[in-house]
Amino acid sequence: MLLLMQVLLLPKNAQMSENSNIRNSIEEVSGMSKRVSVVLQNNVAADLEQLATDERRSQSQMGAILIEEALKARKELQEMETTSAVQEDK
Repeated sequence: MLLLMQVLLLPKNAQMSENSNIRNSIEEVSGMSKRVSVVLQNNVAADLEQLATDERRSQSQMGAILIEEALKARKELQEMETTSAVQEDK
């Protein structure tokens, strides 16, 4: 909250130059989500849009869920591969 108040009290020109640094600090303190941009092929974007519609979610929400699921699955796969490699060395 203190950081948010600091943003509001800054002069307009300082707000613009300090905006991203303060926004990042607010996100770190409050646990807010970080924004990212991605470029999707048309067919992937259409699939995302359809899935989001089917699940009554925004495309942004659906994209975030899919990315989280993919990252979790990839991490689990890497852990299995590491475990398998260690067992093969024995």
